[in-house]
Amino acid sequence: MDSCDLICESTNQLSEIQSFYNDKTIFLTGGTGFMGNLILDKLIRTCSGVKRIYILIREKKGKTTEERFKELFDDSVFDLMKKEKPKFLEKITAVIGDCSLPNMGIEEKYINIIKDEVNIVIHSAATVRFDEHLRIAVNINIIALQDLLKISQKIKNLKAFVHISTAYSNCAGRKVVDEIFYKQPITGDKLLQVVNSLDDDYITRITPSLLGEWPNTYAMTKAIAEGEIVTYGKGLPIGVIRPSMIIATDNEPVPGWINNFYGPTGVVAATGIGLMRCMHADSTKTADIVPGDYVSNAVLACAWDIHNQW
Repeated sequence: MDSCDLICESTNQLSEIQSFYNDKTIFLTGGTGFMGNLILDKLIRTCSGVKRIYILIREKKGKTTEERFKELFDDSVFDLMKKEKPKFLEKITAVIGDCSLPNMGIEEKYINIIKDEVNIVIHSAATVRFDEHLRIAVNINIIALQDLLKISQKIKNLKAFVHISTAYSNCAGRKVVDEIFYKQPITGDKLLQVVNSLDDDYITRITPSLLGEWPNTYAMTKAIAEGEIVTYGKGLPIGVIRPSMIIATDNEPVPGWINNFYGPTGVVAATGIGLMRCMHADSTKTADIVPGDYVSNAVLACAWDIHNQW
């Protein structure tokens, strides 16, 4: 989906998707990350009827939440947005929190605001490091989702909940992944009990055995997280989007924009500077990659579709 699908430029009329966001309040996690940046830009820039966006921000590397919030919009990805919507800050509020903490580290007053005001939840926050320690991956990728689902159960007027997963969450032992919820190898609660009963060094030693056919802690915890939706998201209007390997933007808001070196981007960068001369690969396989702006567009369309189906 490109920008033409979100706005009818010739008539300057709002599309169905844009109209859906009119007067809606959104709670966005992972707003400071790559996908979060693109989603935030797209919402402000093309969905002018949005009432308010609450974004979860944690302290990081000695910087307070307030400092990170101010620096967030210094990135070039927001240049077009700031030009077209100079009063954008009037619609954005930072919520102090941390996905690695209980209840996502959100103060009670903000939880009450979410319950009373929010209509759409977009859960983009995750640790995407393939070699992440299992304890950290469990807390951020699984338990934070549990907590957000529990909060969402009490939202008074929830229209849609979008969980951003990955195309590789259910790759273990399968050649084809269907658009269904698969049975978990272990529940999130049981896995949390395991990691909480062991020290970090021992967890590191047994992680390969725990992974089984999963390639890394990222894919495994993402798979288990999807199962938590079935348990903790009963009765909620929820959709799961599973993008493949996300690369730089194709077109908007800045062609070729990216702020990380994950996945294929790291390979290209390392090759370009001469750091990597060769790589083990299977020439018969096709790399499944998708531009970041395609994903951000799909996320916004997903919320609209969830509400329509619900």
